[in-house]
Formats: sequence, structure tokens, C-alpha cells
Amino acid sequence: MATRRLIKKVSAMRFHMRKALFAIMMALFFSMAWSVIAAANEGEIYRWTDEKGVQHFSNTPPETPVKNLKRQEEIPYDAEADEARMKEDARWRQQEAERAAAEKRRKAEEKAAKEAKEAEEKRQAEAERKAEEEAQEQAEKEAEEKREQHRSTADKNIFVNPSDKIPGISTPPKPTPLPSGRD
Repeated sequence: MATRRLIKKVSAMRFHMRKALFAIMMALFFSMAWSVIAAANEGEIYRWTDEKGVQHFSNTPPETPVKNLKRQEEIPYDAEADEARMKEDARWRQQEAERAAAEKRRKAEEKAAKEAKEAEEKRQAEAERKAEEEAQEQAEKEAEEKREQHRSTADKNIFVNPSDKIPGISTPPKPTPLPSGRD
């Protein structure tokens, strides 16, 4: 009987061990299956546009069904590629800053040249205006001198008594000299 009991105990232990082993194996199976499913879903990105036109990106699909759902493979992070991209971005920003500075200098030079040209044109216009004023003053002065000369000539003709030329005007008689012995 003791042997029988012992056999029963060993059988019961085997049964419980099998049951525990089966439970462990099932747990391992489900955990492996879960990790495979999670790994498969982990690498996907979902993209869709809602009815308002807003674009959404997510690693989980939308709760409500949408018409334009697209799946994209997630690109894993690469530190070297990211560093190269950042260096390229820095180079591009520097080139853009240099280009903007060159454009600013060019515009400033154009503005300075335009202002210098306008100042030169203004100076020339002012010089031409002064020259015209001086020429006009000189012409007026010459005209005044001509009028003055004409006036003086006309005045002389007025006060001269040309008796022989104008009828009705006689010249006063010339005084006769007194004889030299009488006085």
C-alpha cells in the first residue's frame, strides 16, 4: 500500500508538473505571438486626412474608419544619417545667410548708385538752371544797356534844333560882333 500511495503521489506530481509545464509553454507561446504582432504593428505609420482637410500621422490606426488611410513603413532612427542631415542643414542655412547678405549688399549698392545718380542729375539741373538765370540776367542787362543807349541818342535828337530840317522852326539870330573901336 505504501507503494501504491507513493505511485499515486508521483503520478499526481507528474500531472501537476505537466500542467505547470503546459501553462509555462502556453505563456511563452502567447508572449512570443504578442511580441511578433506588436513588432509587426510597431513599424507602421498610419496617415490620413480628415473631413476638415487636416492630415494626421500616427502609429495606431484611427478609431473611426476613414477612406484615405495609408500605411507607411516606419524608418528606424539612424544617428549617423541624422548627424549628416543636420550638418547639411547647417551648411544650407549658412549658404542662405551668405546669399541673403550678398543680396542685401547688392541692393544697398544699387540704392547708393541710384541716389548718387539722382544727386548728380539734381546738381546738373541746378547748374543748368543757374546758367539759364545768368544768361537771362545777361540778356536783360544787354537789353537795358541797348534801351539806355537808344534813350540817350533819342534825347540828343530832341534837344538839337534842326531848324533847316523842320519847317516853321527858326533858329535865333547869331549875335553880331561889335566893332572893335567903339565901346
